[in-house]
Amino acid sequence: MMTQMDIISRSAWGARPATKTSKLHSFDHGWFIHWLGGPYSAQMTDEQVLQSVQRYHQTTKGWRDIAYSFAVGRSGRVFELRGWGTAGGHTSGSEGGKSRNFNSMAIVFLIGEGETATPEMLVAASQLMAEGETRGYSADKVRPHNEVVSTACPGSQLTAWAQAYEHKEITSMDKTTATAIVKETYTAILEREADAEGLAYWVDRIVGGLPISEIRWAFMFVRLAAISA
Repeated sequence: MMTQMDIISRSAWGARPATKTSKLHSFDHGWFIHWLGGPYSAQMTDEQVLQSVQRYHQTTKGWRDIAYSFAVGRSGRVFELRGWGTAGGHTSGSEGGKSRNFNSMAIVFLIGEGETATPEMLVAASQLMAEGETRGYSADKVRPHNEVVSTACPGSQLTAWAQAYEHKEITSMDKTTATAIVKETYTAILEREADAEGLAYWVDRIVGGLPISEIRWAFMFVRLAAISA
């Protein structure tokens, strides 16, 4: 049986109480990926950053709580923000007549413009969404914030990573599109350019019908092995 991952609770990072909470209506819009925007001082701990963001969201913006569902720190620690099954304040607008905030959850990476998500962060976010799968929150939709709102968030690296993560139907994908996806996946997960042999191999497999999620997991296993070595 899969054990639940270690998620740092609200009380452990010093969260203030939410002024109000609402349950998700559904999970039809899936996961949204965000970053913080502006970089925070390297002297601040993840906990201090989250406390600062929560103060800004509640006091300055007048929101009920910190906007996101979970956060991932630079070392790969995962923090409970609004948490499982609670409506967020992370992604404005609606689709199909359904509010994004009431029908999705969001992961915020504790980095900003000009910063790069660490391999530990990417692994932790993947593990969090895998945990979500066991709770009934499918990873069939994993989207960067900028896919639905005009914003730089979450940056090019996390945008490519989110798009590579998402389980997409690709049975009719053309070679040009497949090549772009494989290159993005190499950069986002392996943090290097695709070599010619590897690029050709994975492009042929995508065009042949292999789901992008399978490629993403293969690359992630390679990255995990490199981290462990």
